[in-house]
Amino acid sequence: MKITKIEIKNFRNHKDTVIELNENTVLIGKNNTGKTSFLEALKLVLDKTGRKYPVEDDFYTTDTFNETSINPIEIILEFKEFKENRFSGNIVSDFQNVWQYDKSTLEYEEPLKYIKLYYKAKYKFEDKKIEIERYFLNDEKKEIKSEKVSNHRLSYFPFFYLETLRDIHKQINYKNSFWGDLKKHYYLHILILIS
Repeated sequence: MKITKIEIKNFRNHKDTVIELNENTVLIGKNNTGKTSFLEALKLVLDKTGRKYPVEDDFYTTDTFNETSINPIEIILEFKEFKENRFSGNIVSDFQNVWQYDKSTLEYEEPLKYIKLYYKAKYKFEDKKIEIERYFLNDEKKEIKSEKVSNHRLSYFPFFYLETLRDIHKQINYKNSFWGDLKKHYYLHILILIS
């Protein structure tokens, strides 16, 4: 299952960003253009620990942080199957009532399926806490209320975040490192960030 699209609203310098992803995606740009925050948005949505919360600086603002008028962070990830690479039987079964049909692919014998995962972080100024919501969306971008975003379902979206390193080549090629070991055993869908 691959991420085909990400929508980010009100997160750091992403006021309203929509990016469609290919098989391999390379993010290139100057410093402070949103490359790292794009990856951090993925990290927030796909966190299985329940411990990753945004902080005040993560909320988009054009001025100083005003807790009474700050807009919530909203992130939508779309996972879509391809004609040559359909969802496995496990995904179809474990995401029953969650996956939707892409109506633009009705010409196929069986239209392509997709899953939309929604994340919202709202700053509650009354008690100075951040409230997190995570749920699946239907084809009208409305919550599928009967279906929960469980850790079991999140396990279908493996995400490994490599912090900024001076020598990434050394880390990935060092066979005793976490990344070197992972490289040996798995095919990875990798997002590469170049500053």
